[in-house]
Amino acid sequence: MAIKKPLVLASGQIQELQSGDDIDPKVRVSSDDTSPNHLEFKIVGNRGIRIDVLQPGAAEELEIGLDDINALYFAGVSANDNNPGYLEDKIVAGSNITITKNNAGADETLTIAATGGGATETIHPFLLMGG
Repeated sequence: MAIKKPLVLASGQIQELQSGDDIDPKVRVSSDDTSPNHLEFKIVGNRGIRIDVLQPGAAEELEIGLDDINALYFAGVSANDNNPGYLEDKIVAGSNITITKNNAGADETLTIAATGGGATETIHPFLLMGG
């Protein structure tokens, strides 16, 4: 059985790859991507997600892992917040306001109460995250 050469699309026609020609090993995210690159540079991790190259220089693989799964649950005050944290640490009580954590270690909620005629509201963290 003969070894078949890879097929390529050239000028709108399917053709066999010619001897000595190489297939570009770089990838694009979409057909609009103007900057092809190697796969390790196209997959990006953030907020506790890491991308590692395994067996460099050999049969390389990419491993996607979590540094700290708790970091995925942190809240930021805005997109510019350099120090995301737990919701209870991000809400600060002002004058005549108390914040109470309910059901510690279970289905936790925060109660924000105002003295002097204000209403009391309970906020469930998943509601703020769109869950």
